[in-house]
Amino acid sequence: HTPVGGRYAGMLHLAFRSSAAQMRDFLFVDAPGEWYQRWSINENAPDAEGARWIEENADLFLVLADSESLTGEDRGEARSTLEFLLDRLGSRLKNRPLALVWSKVDKSPSVEIKHAIHNAAVLASSSVAEFAISVYPEDDEQLVTRRFLAVLQWITEQKPKVVNADYAVTSRSNSLGPYGRAIDYGQG
Repeated sequence: HTPVGGRYAGMLHLAFRSSAAQMRDFLFVDAPGEWYQRWSINENAPDAEGARWIEENADLFLVLADSESLTGEDRGEARSTLEFLLDRLGSRLKNRPLALVWSKVDKSPSVEIKHAIHNAAVLASSSVAEFAISVYPEDDEQLVTRRFLAVLQWITEQKPKVVNADYAVTSRSNSLGPYGRAIDYGQG
């Protein structure tokens, strides 16, 4: 969603039930790139509150490398922004999983840019996973599907935080929108 009154994260909640009737919830957060750009330069920046909240609460991180922006006129800036983000995130990972997801792979950044981004991701986490996704080529729907499913498979294989079902809402988070809440799940 893109509310009229400001920039908020888009959120997608998915819940899956196993054949043994166990539930597993996933909350995907897609935050404005400006949050991360400011956070990567200054983690205490006032307008990076949303990025800080996500960094503090996430079980894992997917960093999208937009291949189209890495081939455009501003590719140098896009590269630097991504490298700064991976550097900041690497200092804050605390053993949480990281995946570098190359999006729009129908576009192809230079080998130098790909290598630099890959190296920045490996410096952030020596066990970084890498994926390539795109909605193109349209004529190979199975390839498109396999690529997206590979990312989802990796996510489901990661160990989530153990949470207490009796969670408490501790405070509102203005940067996460009108319904954003900081939740204390406790340690189970």
